[in-house]
Amino acid sequence: MPVHDWTRVEAGLFHDFQNAWIIELRNTLNGGLLPPDYYALGEQHVGRFVTDVLTLRSGLPHGEPPPPPPPPSGGLTLTEAPPKVRRQLTGTETYRQRRRSLAIRHISGHRLIALVEIVSPANKDRLESVDEFVAKVVEALDLGVHVLLIDILPPGRHDPRGLHGAVWSQFDEEPYD
Repeated sequence: MPVHDWTRVEAGLFHDFQNAWIIELRNTLNGGLLPPDYYALGEQHVGRFVTDVLTLRSGLPHGEPPPPPPPPSGGLTLTEAPPKVRRQLTGTETYRQRRRSLAIRHISGHRLIALVEIVSPANKDRLESVDEFVAKVVEALDLGVHVLLIDILPPGRHDPRGLHGAVWSQFDEEPYD
């Protein structure tokens, strides 16, 4: 099947595609493809660490309602001219911080069983990004979590054998073909 050349679009367009693909996979898997004791969940990760247990409760005692929200304060002010700043946060940096995966979990304690990782341009844009992504995948595998790595982007300067090759190099000295 031909795949769109995602190296030619802005980060926001790829981010939307990645989110839509994760949700579509989640819906399909939860629609009957997974065994009854498993479920798929789109997850956002902060940092490179893999959480093997999902926190679904707020920490309040069972049955106790959450405290009321604070009363509104302040207001909204708009300006006609953009502020003058010395530094700007680029979209790539923002999308790098919003890493998303599709997690397959088991209902017993919501244990993480598998991850589906769809590689984004932000995972390959610099050596640190590649190293961080590879470390996340290796950590998941070390925890006994299965990983499906989907990399539809061509190998780049920081991953000359693709991200599959970068992960492979952590386990074997033989080159990845």
